[in-house]
Amino acid sequence: MKSTRKALFLVAAALLLGSLGGAVVEASGSGGGGVPMPLMKDKTPYEEANDLFNRGLQIRNKGWKMEEKAEGSSAGAAAKLEAKALKQYEKAAGVFRSAVSNRPNFYQAWSELGYVLRRTGNYKDSLEAYDKSLALNPNYGNAIEYRAEALLGLNQPKEAQQAHARLSILDPGLAEELLEAIDDWVAERQANADGLAPELVNEVGEWVRSRRDLGKTVAAVEAGTARSW
Repeated sequence: MKSTRKALFLVAAALLLGSLGGAVVEASGSGGGGVPMPLMKDKTPYEEANDLFNRGLQIRNKGWKMEEKAEGSSAGAAAKLEAKALKQYEKAAGVFRSAVSNRPNFYQAWSELGYVLRRTGNYKDSLEAYDKSLALNPNYGNAIEYRAEALLGLNQPKEAQQAHARLSILDPGLAEELLEAIDDWVAERQANADGLAPELVNEVGEWVRSRRDLGKTVAAVEAGTARSW
C-alpha cells in the first residue's frame, strides 16, 4: 500500500513538473517500475565561468589571509604560511584558467589570472594574462595596476611610471596604490640593487617624491577652494 501511494505521488509530481516544461528522466520506484523525474538544467559556459571566477576569488583570498598571518608570525611559521599561500595562488590560477576557457572575453578573470600568476613568480604568463584583459577592456584599472606591479617585479620601473600616469586619470585610488608599490620597489632596490644601476633606482625614488609633493599641492589647492565657497 505504501509503495502504491509513493508511486502515485511520484507520478503526480512528475506530471506537475512536466506541465511546467521541465525535462524528465526515468527513476526506479520501489516496485521496480520507472516514473518520470526532473533533470537538472545544465549551466551555460557563461554561468560556469562566473561560478569559477567567484571560486577563484575565494581561493585567492585564502592566500591573502595566510600571507597576512605570516607577517606577525615567527620565521619558521611564516615560511610555512607563505608556502601554503603559494599553493592557494597556484590553485586559484587553475580555476581562473577554467573560467576564461569557458568565457574567453571575461576580462576580469584574465586580470585575476595575471594577479595570482604574479604572486607565484610567473611574471611572463602573468603579463600575457594582463595583456589579454586589457585587449578586451583597455581602461580596466585593476589590470593596469596589477600589470605595473608585475613590471616592477621584472625591474621595469619606467613602464610602471607610465601606468601610474594613466591611472591618475582613470582611478586615483589605484594610482596611489601603484605609487606605494613603486616606493616599496625603490626601497628594496636601494637595499639590493639586483644588478640595476644605483642612478636609475635613485631617479625613480626622486620621481616618487615629486609625485607625492604634487599630490600634497593639489590637495592644498582643493582644500583652499572648498573653504572659499
